[in-house]
Amino acid sequence: MNSREFEQHLKSLEVRLDRLKSLYEQYFQGFERIPPVKQRDMFERDFRELRRQLPNNTALRFRYNTLRQRIATLRTHWNRVVRQIEEGTYRRHIQKAKRRQQSQDRAVTAANAPVVSLDVDIDNMEIDAALAALDANASSSKSASATFGKPSRKPPPPPPPGARRAASKPPPLPGRGGGNLGDAQMKRIYREYVEARRRNNQSVDSVKMESLERSIRKMMPKLKQKHAGKKIDFEVVVKNGRVGLKPVPK
Repeated sequence: MNSREFEQHLKSLEVRLDRLKSLYEQYFQGFERIPPVKQRDMFERDFRELRRQLPNNTALRFRYNTLRQRIATLRTHWNRVVRQIEEGTYRRHIQKAKRRQQSQDRAVTAANAPVVSLDVDIDNMEIDAALAALDANASSSKSASATFGKPSRKPPPPPPPGARRAASKPPPLPGRGGGNLGDAQMKRIYREYVEARRRNNQSVDSVKMESLERSIRKMMPKLKQKHAGKKIDFEVVVKNGRVGLKPVPK
């Protein structure tokens, strides 16, 4: 074999070594199920054959020795990692298994977690009252009495003479800006409440905006007494599988 042929074979082995290194990396990362043993055996055989044809050219000998040292380093690394994989001590595989287990644990936790996690500053009585009042049967007398107590049996005093009939209407609801709760805001609350019930697979056929407004109006005296001087807002929440409103003092 002359120097030109030796150089061509040497260059081919250098390219094949890079390819072999890439195959081992794919195996170490888990993309391949088995190491490239066959490719490695063929490479080692051709490299031994080239050794018997060493020319007297100093530059080619230097390139050959450099390739030989590189092969020895990679061979030691490959053998060590393959042994660790077989023993189950390879760090990369251990970390990958931990990440997979953590992902499975998070999936199980998310499946068992409630739909919404509430972190509120008001007591449970207000939350339970809001949820009970805004159930599909919020307009029934049973729900109203269970939520806000039994109504007084004493009849209301008669209106003074000459009073307008409109005086019997309940007072307007305070809104975010300190004024009344307008139609747009009430429609927003109603729309969010209905959408939340749909997402929660609850019926929306009996949910009326008038019932929602009436329930909010019943809550306001207690909320204003508890949070004196604060503005009361409402947001849709889900607790214990039920959709309702949460009073938010500001």
